[in-house]
Amino acid sequence: MEQLVSSSVAALIALLATVLGFRLQERSAARRERHAQQAQQRMELRQVFVRFLTRLAAMRRLQNMRSVLREKDASEAEQTAAKQAALEARTAAGEALTELQLLTDDPQILQLADRLVDVTFTLHQAPDQADRDRRGDLARAAHKTFTAAAGPLVRA
Repeated sequence: MEQLVSSSVAALIALLATVLGFRLQERSAARRERHAQQAQQRMELRQVFVRFLTRLAAMRRLQNMRSVLREKDASEAEQTAAKQAALEARTAAGEALTELQLLTDDPQILQLADRLVDVTFTLHQAPDQADRDRRGDLARAAHKTFTAAAGPLVRA
């Protein structure tokens, strides 16, 4: 009888150890999967941030060019071409902003992204070099602020 009890206890311990081992492996696999998903999300978010900032840099350059051409009294054809290029860049920046909005719901990032787009869009309204410089400084500051806030989201 004693041998039967010992065998039963040993079998029960073996069963519990098997179940415990299975549960630990299951938790470990879930944790690895969660980490892999987070790394994938960070990579996707990084790509969206880079695309957004790249498109805004192009928009900033083209908006600045519009102001320069207007100040230098360039031909209407040159100004129209610059405006068209800037509008295309604005559309691309808007698409990148939408992509960013779909990928993150971080209110600070979204607010800073909106601010960056707004500041960049108004660059073409500068009537002279001094105002263009001031607006350019604001755009660069907004860019740096956005980058500083976005950085921790893509690094881990």
